[in-house]
Amino acid sequence: MSQSQEIKDRIDIVDFISTHVQLQQSGRNFKALCPFHSEKTASFFVFPERQSWRCFGSCATGGDILTFVMQKENVGFGEALRNLGDYAGIRIISKAYQAAEHEVLLRANEETSVYFQNLLLSDRGVPAREYLKAREINTDSIEMFELGLSPPKNELHQHLTSKGFDIKDLAAAGLVTPSNPVKDTFSNRLMFPIRDANRRLIGFGGRALGQSQPKYLNTSKTALFEKGSVVYGMDKAKSEIQRKQTAIIVEGYMDVIACHAQGTLNAVASMGTAITNSQVSILT
Repeated sequence: MSQSQEIKDRIDIVDFISTHVQLQQSGRNFKALCPFHSEKTASFFVFPERQSWRCFGSCATGGDILTFVMQKENVGFGEALRNLGDYAGIRIISKAYQAAEHEVLLRANEETSVYFQNLLLSDRGVPAREYLKAREINTDSIEMFELGLSPPKNELHQHLTSKGFDIKDLAAAGLVTPSNPVKDTFSNRLMFPIRDANRRLIGFGGRALGQSQPKYLNTSKTALFEKGSVVYGMDKAKSEIQRKQTAIIVEGYMDVIACHAQGTLNAVASMGTAITNSQVSILT
């Protein structure tokens, strides 16, 4: 949901406009003397059901709560959004700030993925590699899908902070739980980096090695990742889906990897859930 829509959902247009003009109920709607031109007969109407307003007099204009603020205060969209955000108690995040925040989270995810991959290929990764071998996942697939291993005992956040990352950024990326003491989100799991269609590393899935529960654990909702809006393997399958105009949707990470290993390059996964409208829109 956009910030402007969040604000419009939060503020009732009748309540807000009544702080600027004296509204009188007229059936299901409200009317007043137009605040934008001089008149003696009310031609300004507010429509609660549509959350909109319109002047039927000489202004002949209308719109939503944002356009009302823009016209009433003679400001642009950005300033009107900030003013309404203050009124609604919603912090407005600029695109520049949001882009910078996303960049930090992406860098943290990339560093994490490299750390996981190196651990899987080390002596400590032997049991995980044996598991992959038993599942007929070969070294080419391990490399292509950047599979890794998350360590036990909160080693990840110690590594990342040594690289200059702040705990609050690691928490924002879903890599740690900001408890006291701080805990890594993923511990002793086979790790599947999750990239979007533009190859941005937005989150992770982890399969428990042993009897840990839950069996599969995904990154929690972050500024980059929301499970119902992600299609696993889309970064690998995008061109083949476009070429064939067909996508094969399977259940999970292992299924996608197995399909690609056998040459079915348009296979993707719905993250183990019923497919959502957001996921369908990514595929079409």
